[in-house]
Amino acid sequence: MSKTNEVLSIVCRERFRVVFGLLFILFAGSSLASSFVKVELPQKISFQMPINWLVLSANKTITVDAFIESVLPKATSDLKFQANLKNDKAQPITTVQVHFWSSEYQQSDIIEFSEADVVAYNHNMYLKITDELDMFNAQITSWIGTMKENINGLGILRSEYRRISVLLQGHVRVQILRAYCGQNSFSFVITYHEEEVLPLRPIIDKMISTLRSDVCQE
Repeated sequence: MSKTNEVLSIVCRERFRVVFGLLFILFAGSSLASSFVKVELPQKISFQMPINWLVLSANKTITVDAFIESVLPKATSDLKFQANLKNDKAQPITTVQVHFWSSEYQQSDIIEFSEADVVAYNHNMYLKITDELDMFNAQITSWIGTMKENINGLGILRSEYRRISVLLQGHVRVQILRAYCGQNSFSFVITYHEEEVLPLRPIIDKMISTLRSDVCQE
């Protein structure tokens, strides 16, 4: 093959890779969007989650669609939400939980948090999580830390850490997002298995990016 033909061949291959990569991104983005469904909980909390996840409700496991249709219309403000994504062995590889609680702090307090306030909060969260894990003979293997964020206008304190998985071999990554808004405060907690072949982090990031609470933001 001449040098000219070789160069042309390389250019064609690179163009093919670029075009194929763009098509893959567009297809994946479309597939990702169409596989999510909006979940609306009491206190006007909402987020999107994959439609194939299973929701634990009233001591039974049902699909997200069934949960939305049969449970939410009757839900009260003390509802605790939990849903799982399971692997082929029926083992939960990702879990999302929503907990409701009351706080003396409001959104304005969190928005005004200084860097020193976040550092103090981070230290307290580390001690709190460590104590909770001790009760289950588990321990933190890596404390990622806490940051203050704004998600769709909602002031959030997000803490993240790694620990050994209790159910599966390997590690799990845990994210605790706490929204302080008085009587309507809540926690959005996501846990996922890090060593899973399925890339779970993009799914987690997508869910978190859609989190809203109209009551907190009123």
